[in-house]
Amino acid sequence: MSGKGQMQEQQVISFVLMLVIGIIAALVIWKVVEVMKPSGSPMNTPSGPTCGNGKVEAGEECDDGNKAGGDGCGATCRTENQSPAPGWGS
Repeated sequence: MSGKGQMQEQQVISFVLMLVIGIIAALVIWKVVEVMKPSGSPMNTPSGPTCGNGKVEAGEECDDGNKAGGDGCGATCRTENQSPAPGWGS
């Protein structure tokens, strides 16, 4: 291989290596930013009410944390119709 051809091949190899190193560096920086992001940051905060968190928020009728079904507060944070216990009422 001639000197000029070998030089071009080395330049291509150098370019590819720099490109790979750049991509790896970008991925590492992206992961570090994801790990360092505080959990309460606006980027991680869901918009609107979160049903099941135990707090009655806008648009929810109830929110008991979804611990048990049939307890008067449904899984969609809407009150459930409950039958009166036997012996109560008419």
